[in-house]
Amino acid sequence: MKNKVFQKNSSKKFVVLFVCTGNSCRSPMAKGIFDKCCEQLLSKNSRIKIVSYSCGTNTTEGQTPSPFAINAVAKYDVDIRHHLSAPISKSRIKMADLILTMEQKHKEKVIELVPEAKERTFLLTEYATGKLEEISDPFQKSYDDYRKVAGQLYKLLKKASKKIYKRLKAITSGGKI
Repeated sequence: MKNKVFQKNSSKKFVVLFVCTGNSCRSPMAKGIFDKCCEQLLSKNSRIKIVSYSCGTNTTEGQTPSPFAINAVAKYDVDIRHHLSAPISKSRIKMADLILTMEQKHKEKVIELVPEAKERTFLLTEYATGKLEEISDPFQKSYDDYRKVAGQLYKLLKKASKKIYKRLKAITSGGKI
């Protein structure tokens, strides 16, 4: 994975973009959980700055998250009530240092829009565990389906956030990755 250059004591931000279909379930849940995981990790190192965004491959601007998604992540002390959907765009892709998608079709869409993003675009499961598995879409399914997806995301994002933190810590400490 290519990284933008991080200098020692830099205030540069590392940007993660989460991509799903409608940007009302999986990617907002992933962003919220990821932000919570990073908050816990970053309290240990103020030199590392990580921000995340989410978008959808088939959505319009300004839609609110599913109530089931809001409730499913609340268990992890995550609040996504104020999230508003955003469609995928070339500019969103280009600003990201790392792009994590929920399904293969999302990964393909990212690369179709910005071919040079290929080296920094992964399925979330691929990045976190090395497995090529998709995160199922709970849209219009039961609350239990949302709860299961939130649990899956939490486990994967704990791994992914630690992996990112470790890489950035080495870079900001003057090491090379």
